[in-house]
Amino acid sequence: MKRHEYGILVKINAKFDSKCTETGFPIKKGDPILWAKGTKQVYCMDSKEAQSFFEAKFDEEILSNNQQYY
Repeated sequence: MKRHEYGILVKINAKFDSKCTETGFPIKKGDPILWAKGTKQVYCMDSKEAQSFFEAKFDEEILSNNQQYY
């Protein structure tokens, strides 16, 4: 899980209709989203926050074993 400035980001499916905190795009029930536990803010998969989350997750899971790619 990536630490967000206000809490921990978790990838979940939306429990109800909402809108992205960053982009303002609509989020429908069942859509994959990132949820910031501390503030209960939600981010759609098109947001920069989501992109940053998945880049960090890749770094942690794939590159954390001191693997070097050339």
